[in-house]
Amino acid sequence: MKILSTITIILFSFSFSISLAQTGWYIIPGVSNETINDLNQGPGNFYWLAGNSGLIKRSSDAGKSWSELITGTSKNLKKLFQPTSNQIWAAGDSGTVILSLNSGTDWDLISPVTSANFNSIFSRGSGVAYVVGDSGSCYYTENLGSTWSTRTVPTNENLHDGIGPVSGTSLIALVGGNNGVIFKTTDAGLNWVSIASGTSENINVFGIGPGLLFAAGDNGTMIKTSDAGDSWSSVSVPTSDDLFSVDASKQNSNWIIASGTNGTIIKSTDAGTSWFLQATPTTENLYCVYAASNSVHFAGGNNGILLKTTDGGGDPVSVDNDLSNPISFNLEQNYPNPFNPSTTINFSISEASNVSLKVFNSLGEEVETLVANKLIAGNYKYDWNAEGLPSGIYFYQIKTSRFAKTKKMMLLK
Repeated sequence: MKILSTITIILFSFSFSISLAQTGWYIIPGVSNETINDLNQGPGNFYWLAGNSGLIKRSSDAGKSWSELITGTSKNLKKLFQPTSNQIWAAGDSGTVILSLNSGTDWDLISPVTSANFNSIFSRGSGVAYVVGDSGSCYYTENLGSTWSTRTVPTNENLHDGIGPVSGTSLIALVGGNNGVIFKTTDAGLNWVSIASGTSENINVFGIGPGLLFAAGDNGTMIKTSDAGDSWSSVSVPTSDDLFSVDASKQNSNWIIASGTNGTIIKSTDAGTSWFLQATPTTENLYCVYAASNSVHFAGGNNGILLKTTDGGGDPVSVDNDLSNPISFNLEQNYPNPFNPSTTINFSISEASNVSLKVFNSLGEEVETLVANKLIAGNYKYDWNAEGLPSGIYFYQIKTSRFAKTKKMMLLK
């Protein structure tokens, strides 16, 4: 009897630990109420986030807990970067630039003399930085911000991001912004050349892939270059949402993620050739993503939302190969049905919509959220795996602002 009780306790403990495992994207609660604008992990052991009202936090336990740092500013911070383990820069509104030389313990205000809102800060090495922002503003320092030089970019458009170095030389940099503008310098910003981007949409961010550079922006814009920004080509993505962040896995740069409005996250596992949507538990705008590895990713955005995944973000919500426009909203019967343990759910939406697709048990209790994204018009499928759930009747329900439908399915083990 004692042996049986011991076995029962062991089995119960095993089942309990399995039930707590989180799959896909999930929310890390209680991090902040301020909007998170950037996420990063530079040299060293810390993860970093920056946001509104002077927010900077760091984590030493892979994002499980975060410590707030005293930055000395209440300005919204838009971007940070860390060229060395001790050196961290951040830039934001009203010409704000702050710098820490001791891993975030102390911060100094090292701003150029300007009131322009800065949207990005990037480096070409330790002690060297560009800041770019509204109305074409661009400044440059080579001495840890002790002095700044104006680097005149020939535009009045707001510049949202920059990147450097590229193409193996520390003097090259790119900046991009509103109305599709991209400029390139080969002499550390003394001269800039306008580059045809092929789009008039706002460019919000640059991201590096394997031998490639991506730029993403409004209305699902994604473009790429393989020649250090001299020429750009369009990339097809499964969303029309504005995109704000692109990042490649530090384990395998062929794996790339991007985030945007309405909780949108898209992913590629083939160096950006094809992309698929992932389900997220939020409709908040996600302004930043960070891919620590193929499996561990973070995303942050409005109202302090911070998401994490440890399995690469879970199963894709993938668009059918049939590109014909659907004429109506529809939810089809799953197949196979009955199933064990996987089944496919097809649905169609005739216009861009915020879509919710959920599974419920026979008691009406929610089992899983499969989709919570804004999707463009199209035919979609979701491959759902019910492993770990008991046999029985389940219901799946789709909802948009103009359409709702529920269907029944049977899991038979």
